[in-house]
This record gives sequence, structure tokens and C-alpha cells, in this order.
Amino acid sequence: MKNVVAVSFKENGKYYFFNGNNLKIKDGDFVVVTTERGLQVGKVIISNIINKEELSNMKDVVRIATPKDLKIHESNLKNAEEALNTARKIAQKLKLNMNLIDANSLAISLKST
Repeated sequence: MKNVVAVSFKENGKYYFFNGNNLKIKDGDFVVVTTERGLQVGKVIISNIINKEELSNMKDVVRIATPKDLKIHESNLKNAEEALNTARKIAQKLKLNMNLIDANSLAISLKST
């Protein structure tokens, strides 16, 4: 039987379902998953959901996050916050009517929204 896990990318955020690839994943584990935006680190909210839906349509859990993955993830979160603050200062300086609310980091890049 295949397992499915529910993963969230933000604290108390929406969660998404991924094919657990029969990895031994527990609630609270951090995992690296394949998303449409690339590899991302997320926290497992619910583990071992048996046959939630058709697995062929689900993205995969690549691996349980390593200490190196978590260090990069923490660095990316810090960089995202700094980028958001910088963008807000620039928008204010240029008197742009912008409401920047979030910056998201992927495994290897940074994206502001």
C-alpha cells in the first residue's frame, strides 16, 4: 500500500497532499517535496494517509529533510524576510502604492509577491 502525507509550507497554513513513497514519515517531520515551483521544504501535518486519492496525480516526497536541508531552509526564510523589508522600503521611497505582504523562498531561489 502507498502512503500519502499532508504537508504545510507555512505555520498554520494550508496543507497539500504528496505521495510519501513509502518513506517512514511521522507527523512533525520536515520533508523535501517536488512542487510546481521546484523543490521545497515543508512540515508534515498528517502522515500515513492510506490511499487518499489517485497517487499518479500527486507530486512526490523526495526525502526526509536532512540537517543541511533545514539549515538552507532557515537561511531562505531569513533572506525572504529581509527581501520583503527591503522591497517595502524601496516601494515607500519611490512612493509606489504597493502592499507587499509576503516573500517566499524555494530551495534555491527567492520570489516576492
